[in-house]
Amino acid sequence: MQEFIGDDAISFLDNNLNNVYQGMDKSDEQFRAEKKIATIKLLKLYLPNKSNIDKFAHIAYNSVEVLKRLIFKTNLEVEELNDLKNLFFINIGFINMGVIERIAELSSDELEYVEPQDYIDNNFSVNQSHQFNRANIFLKPIIEFSNLRLTEKNFEEEKKKWNSSKGNIG
Repeated sequence: MQEFIGDDAISFLDNNLNNVYQGMDKSDEQFRAEKKIATIKLLKLYLPNKSNIDKFAHIAYNSVEVLKRLIFKTNLEVEELNDLKNLFFINIGFINMGVIERIAELSSDELEYVEPQDYIDNNFSVNQSHQFNRANIFLKPIIEFSNLRLTEKNFEEEKKKWNSSKGNIG
């Protein structure tokens, strides 16, 4: 398999999305079967690049943590903080955020749709099961923070959550 790096890797991951939708004409059983096939297909693409995906997830997480530190330690108005946050996520880019969301979704889909026999049938080693949980640990908070709209009402609560997640360090 060809190795992609940088923007080429992000484009490759974005171009290989395999969305499955549950239409009104599709039974739950059909939908689950299609999700399993799509998830296994993505695992085949992603697993060879797992260490790079983990690095990407960790770097993205650390970048967002720097942003959170700035936001929760500054005295800017809430609207200015939202502008700063939005500028950061616009700079990350729509495609990169889409890839972040897809990797996190892949982790959830793997847990829900892929069964132990599927690993054997697809020549995945047992050690390869649930490989994207680590990346998901880093990516899920990025998605949540990206979707968060800070307000006068929730700012102090979000700041307390951030402080408690840091053990009041920093």
